[in-house]
Amino acid sequence: MMSIDFKKSLLAVLVATALTACGGGGGGGGDDPEPKPEPKPTPVDPVTDVTAVSDLAGKYDSKINSYACYNGTNDYCKLIIYQVMVEAAPNGGEADGKGIGWGPSNHVGTLRGIKNSLDFIKGVNANALWITPVFYTSDDGEDKDKDKKTYASGYYATQHLSGTSAFIDSAFGGLSSFNELVQATHDKEMSFILDGVFGHAKSDFSGAAVKSNKCTKMGGGTENASSFMTCFDWDSEETLDYYKNLATKMITEYDIDGWRFDQAYQVPNQKWKVITKAIKDAATSGRLGAGYSVAEVWSGTTGNIEDSVFKDAAVGSAFNFPLRYKLVQVIAGQENKSDGWATLQSASSLAGAYGYASVTDYSDHTVMPNMFVDNHDLVRFGNLLFRYNIVNESNVAGERYSLRHLMAFAFQMAYSGPITIYYGSEYGDYTRGFSSQISDCGTGEKWCDDHVSRTQMVSGESGLKDWQKTLRSNVASMMKYRLEHPALYNGERYHIYSTTENPADRDAENFYVDVKTTADKSDAFVFVMSTSEIERKLNFNEDVSKYVCQKAKNTDTCSLELVIDTSKPTVTAVDAETLEGSFSFNMKPESVKLYKVN
Repeated sequence: MMSIDFKKSLLAVLVATALTACGGGGGGGGDDPEPKPEPKPTPVDPVTDVTAVSDLAGKYDSKINSYACYNGTNDYCKLIIYQVMVEAAPNGGEADGKGIGWGPSNHVGTLRGIKNSLDFIKGVNANALWITPVFYTSDDGEDKDKDKKTYASGYYATQHLSGTSAFIDSAFGGLSSFNELVQATHDKEMSFILDGVFGHAKSDFSGAAVKSNKCTKMGGGTENASSFMTCFDWDSEETLDYYKNLATKMITEYDIDGWRFDQAYQVPNQKWKVITKAIKDAATSGRLGAGYSVAEVWSGTTGNIEDSVFKDAAVGSAFNFPLRYKLVQVIAGQENKSDGWATLQSASSLAGAYGYASVTDYSDHTVMPNMFVDNHDLVRFGNLLFRYNIVNESNVAGERYSLRHLMAFAFQMAYSGPITIYYGSEYGDYTRGFSSQISDCGTGEKWCDDHVSRTQMVSGESGLKDWQKTLRSNVASMMKYRLEHPALYNGERYHIYSTTENPADRDAENFYVDVKTTADKSDAFVFVMSTSEIERKLNFNEDVSKYVCQKAKNTDTCSLELVIDTSKPTVTAVDAETLEGSFSFNMKPESVKLYKVN
């Protein structure tokens, strides 16, 4: 059972001032119901004695550590990108927003609304802003709500650079608001990443690229464009010239720093190589994210990412869907419940072939997978917790909801490579009343999995409950710590131990332990995670402890100093704890500990 001390320390902060849980964006008034007690049976043996390192330890280490973000060779690995969906942003008063769209937001977001929120965004220690597309999309009289909702997001442009200021959609605020936002982002010492759709557009697209009624599918082959969408003929030099010009002119004339590419598999690799090289050559500002390009290739396996953008480093970074799916399968559950591996997976799957080791399938070692948990096309992490009955929606102010979120963010904190935070995730946002996708989703308030996370963004802490402020503050502290330690964002990774059997339930043992270190061993950490809902103890014998020290410091002995504990109300305000000799980790329920190696 959970200890009385644990209950008191965490509930005092997260529950004592409980207010109404956020729905669609974290606002609203009223009172949360009192959290219900969740008793757990006492396990037969809460102690795990480890006498040998994991079978996965050392298996992939040398290959993984040859990639860019594991050997300290690229500054992009330090990026903490904050994604904002423009239509779901606050309204800044300069325009009306789209007024329609998929998902539960108000659909009135504008660029000035994002500008007014920059202090809030920067407050989580993000150093880059990514906004969804804002190029002009016509309203050509279509009366189908489905079509209007689909292109209202900005992902189906009518035109890009047009020789006039109208190429930034006036519904989002137009070019003047765009320029203001870019400048204000730079004033906050953040890079600016613009979402670009180079593979498809709205059917009335008026640019110089050569249109096609065939679109490339993920994994190869083609499909017909829809009634409101067109794709492009990439065998035409006009198409390449058009998008190369767009990519570079937005950098040289409008001062953006980099690009996120939607459905990147729709553009051939050899064309991406030309475009991304032009982007790097054009980006001369010296800002951290200058010249960065990141692709979206939605895949739960490695092959499509490799073939679509990582082969020969056509695009240097892409979202790490394989590892993201493994992470949620271990600490929550994935969107599709029908898969046998949807939830309650063993921690060792994080280190295995479709987890961290998925990087070993990529042919070019300069690539930098970008780690994330939520985005605008996936179900929010909080709603996944509801889907798998880990937390009841009525108890989001209780400790478990925040603890599960902190595990996910701690994993990102210790990830070598760029990471992305989806707006609202840092304060535990979720969509009220949504667990399972139901029939006729998309009508009324029946949300679909691919747009339910598009909740209304808040622009400041005044829109948050006390427990959300605490969660957000702890996320900000971990991101700050990440930025201060290159071993976390740009360090070698050595897997030490993880549980190999799938847990029978959420009380069962499920440990994960890694070492993170810079190549010169000057900065080194041990990352320990327990997903069990009860207190557990993990004992390393002398040989395993020696292995930890060898990987971290090239020595046979070392000491571990606790620096972050996600079970604490303030994750960096930890009790003095130093481990020496044979290491023994006392893990509170659903928690991560980070130890500095001395």
